[in-house]
Amino acid sequence: MGLTVSHFGQTDFYTETETAIYFGLRLRHNIAVGLDIRNMQLAYTQEMPSYTGWSLSAGIIYQPIKEILVTGAIGRAINSNFIPGYNLPRRYHLSLAFILPGEIQLGAGWEKSEGDRDLLGLGQRLGLAKNLYFLSAIYFDPARYALGAELILRGQSIFYTYLSHPDLSGTHYVEFEVGN
Repeated sequence: MGLTVSHFGQTDFYTETETAIYFGLRLRHNIAVGLDIRNMQLAYTQEMPSYTGWSLSAGIIYQPIKEILVTGAIGRAINSNFIPGYNLPRRYHLSLAFILPGEIQLGAGWEKSEGDRDLLGLGQRLGLAKNLYFLSAIYFDPARYALGAELILRGQSIFYTYLSHPDLSGTHYVEFEVGN
């Protein structure tokens, strides 16, 4: 169970703010599923309208063996009529992670939004100290990078990451999870 807040854009041009509440459930020792409900706010300059809406997304985590983790998701599976006469496009995600000795995870991911190009990325999660992790990723076309940190204490985690953008300011993600 958790809460995520992300903010993207430039105040004098365009901003997106999303807040999501999510819940996951382990079905078996190696399979978990989850749902999130997300509130989205798009704001343009003062001369243009702003929009608010919501969406529902679903995902799955599968760990066939101890060293491999597979995730998949469909984002915005259900949308409100966010902008009159327009729903936000669905987003599809698939990733594969390899868990190595020494608190190291290496991964590759693919994401696709309807009507947009594929987004491919490579990432890593490195254990720096007990319960403290450094995260980084690179994405291709458009070229971007992400840097972050995760702290896990007593079954709760706090996660922060920054994702660059080629044209606008980057996106800041903050997550808080209970029940790791």
